[in-house]
This record gives sequence, structure tokens and C-alpha cells, in this order.
Amino acid sequence: MTQALMIIPVAIGAGAMQATNVTEEDHPEWDAAAVYQTGERVILAARHQIYESLADENSGFAPEGADLSAQYWVATGSTNRWRAFDATLGLVTSWPEAITYRIGLPARVDAVAFIGLVAVSLQLVIRDSGGGVVYDRTANLLDTGAIQSWLDFFTYEDSFDPEQIFADLGALSGFTLEITIANPGGTASVSEIVMGRGELLGEVLEGSKSGFTDYSRREVDDFGNISIVKRATARKAEWQLSFEATANRRIQRALEQARGAPAYFYPGDDMTPFALAVYGVADDFFPALSGGGHTIATLSLTGVA
Repeated sequence: MTQALMIIPVAIGAGAMQATNVTEEDHPEWDAAAVYQTGERVILAARHQIYESLADENSGFAPEGADLSAQYWVATGSTNRWRAFDATLGLVTSWPEAITYRIGLPARVDAVAFIGLVAVSLQLVIRDSGGGVVYDRTANLLDTGAIQSWLDFFTYEDSFDPEQIFADLGALSGFTLEITIANPGGTASVSEIVMGRGELLGEVLEGSKSGFTDYSRREVDDFGNISIVKRATARKAEWQLSFEATANRRIQRALEQARGAPAYFYPGDDMTPFALAVYGVADDFFPALSGGGHTIATLSLTGVA
């Protein structure tokens, strides 16, 4: 058996982002005096959002705030700088060679999870309020799991672990996190960086399952031909948990606290190969008292796309 844990995220806003090498120049800033045509894109840096024009001769209507703005603009997602903190996995932050962030923590952080990585290495440095280094670790993301034979060894092409977790950090409010996601000679990218307070949910039991939901659309015509519109997938998992009955209230409070925004659910290191981790929401939680003062519960999880 291994521990089941959850990261309750801390929201990272503009005030927490102290520095980054990723610019916020995806498109020109919206200009009230400019005239936009259908399909042109602008950004509102104050909102860290990209907007696309829905009409020709579009002028004077702000993407946010004007009564008629919905007729003229549609939000298409966060700017490149902020995609790593937008609570979705569909868009990624990317930058040549390396991505760096320096984050001032607004609250305690016990763990940081990185999802959708394309990188050779990942470094996390924590500094206390006086600037002293209290944590410094670099993870090598090279994944050699595909090497199962001598033939694999000699024909292996580099692949890299897309997820990484730094746990048991104990970084307090006012500390600083320095992140370096490096891919020398290529483009570094990350879908989401999740940091926050850790919560123990119990022990993962045999019978826990993981998989995914495919949101692609399939249509079959009268002759049996299948056309597929490829869309995103989302992870799903069903954990079987065991914990002391006295922990029931604490765990339910933690799950309730995480409602309204995705959280990161993950098992201990010895369960990593089973791909049970999910960045998403808890759908159902059904605890049932059993003998010996322990509770057996089913926790259903659905990941974000």
C-alpha cells in the first residue's frame, strides 16, 4: 500500500510573479483607436488573456467590459506567460531553450507538480524571506522505461517524463520559488504548474483504476464511413482508499475545500508507474465504516482537458 495525497492549489496572480523570461507579447495590446477585422487577435495584458475579433470594422469595443463586447470578441485563452497557471491543460507555456519563473509565495506550499513537460531537466530552488537557499533540487527527466531489451538499448530514442512532483517542501508564505525548465537546443514547455498545501487522503488499495475519457467526436454516415474530429482527452481514476475512521471528517473537509478549482491528486512514488495521478476534480467520495476502526472509501476523479 502507498499513500494517497492531494495538492490544494494556491492561486498565482500577477502580484506573486516576481520575474520570468517568458514575455507577454503574443499579440498587440488592444487599442481603442484601432480597427480590427475578423480573426485578428489582441491581448489584454492586465487580464493575461488573448481575444479574437468576431467582426470586421471592429473598433471601440473593448474585449472585456463593453455591453456589446461579446458580439465583437471571443477569449481564446491565456497568454503564453500565464498558461502554466491557468488551471487547464489544453494550452502550454513554451519558450526556446528554457522557461524560468520566480514566484513569491502568498501562502504555504508543501508540494509542486509539473504537468505536460517537454524538457531535459527541471530545477526548483526555494529561498527563505531573507534570500537564503533552503531547497535546491534538479530532476533529470530522461525516461528510460522503454528500454526492455538490448535491441531497445541500441535503438532507443530519447523521451522525457512529462510529469514531475516535488513533495515535502515546507515553503512558507513569503518564501520564493525559482523554477527552471530546461531543454537545451529545443523548446521547453509545460502545461500546468500546480503548487499548494498537501493533504493526506489515506492509503491506496489494490483495485484502484485509472484511464481516460476521449472527447473526440465520431460520426458514421449511411455507408458506415467514420469521420473523427479529434479533441482533447482527460484522465479519470477511481481510487480505493483506506484510512482511520477518525480522519474521515478531515479528509471530507479537504475535498470540500478543493471544490471549484482543479487539484492535483497523486499516489506515492512507488505507484508512479501506474499512472494514477490526476489533475482535476473529485466527483464522488463514498466512505463506509468497517472493522478495526478503519474506513474504506471510493474516490472518483475526473481530470481537466
